[in-house]
Amino acid sequence: MSEPIIEKLAKASHWESNHASIWLATMLHLRRNVERFKFPAKLDLNRRQQLVSLLGKELKELKSLGPLTLFKAEDLTAHEKELMIEHFFSHENILPAHQGEAFVLNEESQFFFFFFFHEHIHLHLIVYSVDI
Repeated sequence: MSEPIIEKLAKASHWESNHASIWLATMLHLRRNVERFKFPAKLDLNRRQQLVSLLGKELKELKSLGPLTLFKAEDLTAHEKELMIEHFFSHENILPAHQGEAFVLNEESQFFFFFFFHEHIHLHLIVYSVDI
């Protein structure tokens, strides 16, 4: 069921388009919590799932982000999560992600949101250039 994430990341591989021996990458992290909701560690599973649906729907309606795909953590294998860590040079350990947590990727796989690790929303953006 979650095969599209492997295809999505493979198509947007940093390594495939890298022809230089050195290239620059910039990473941005933005972490936020949603007002009127308890912090993630205090939310029960039903509220987490409700908020994942709500946040995913709101993000998908933002036309400036382009087409987005939501992946529920429980539908991803450890291998797929590891691919995301590698693709985004993430320092965040997402391997233990489970039910009530999710990821949203844009079409170019330049950024992804993860829901409910330490904050409600964590945006991880990577911009890279092979032109030095």
